[in-house]
Amino acid sequence: VKQQFELGQQVLAHGLIPIIEPEVNIKSETRAESDQILLEELVKALDALPGEDKVMLKLSLPVKAGLFDPLVDHPRVLRVVALSGGHDSTALAFLLKEAHPDTPFVYVCTPTGNELPAMFEHWNNLGERLGRQLVPIMAGTLHGVIRQQKMLPNFRARFCTRILKIEPYRGFLIGQAAIGPIISYVGLRAD
Repeated sequence: VKQQFELGQQVLAHGLIPIIEPEVNIKSETRAESDQILLEELVKALDALPGEDKVMLKLSLPVKAGLFDPLVDHPRVLRVVALSGGHDSTALAFLLKEAHPDTPFVYVCTPTGNELPAMFEHWNNLGERLGRQLVPIMAGTLHGVIRQQKMLPNFRARFCTRILKIEPYRGFLIGQAAIGPIISYVGLRAD
């Protein structure tokens, strides 16, 4: 963690927002103990951030449920939950809401502009059930990107997800990091 924050300071010196991504081997026999050490070191490092410096955190879920709650609840951390509309991200959003009912999560989606009406209905329903409207982050449409790239996406040219989802989401996080540190939640299946 110390090394990550030292490198983060170099990134900050250039006017950029660092992503702090400490690694814990998820197959380690001492994973639970490592998660605890990671938590303690991250809280110390966040508390020691000078002035208005901001960072983003990217972490794997800990072995012990709720262990990283102090990071979720840390006053200098914004909590962003990325929702795709699928089962994994939806389940994650409800688990977080249940575990932290008073935490003001920001729920975001990255529409391509070509979704069926049912997807927008799902996102609206999801926002109502979560008690917060989803924030759409758009950077164009699928048809626009196909015209720009002059080809259809395929297994050799997978540009749609990067251009319409990953890059706009990353830009949103960088903008939010100007306000404070961020935890970004993304629901992925373990298989």
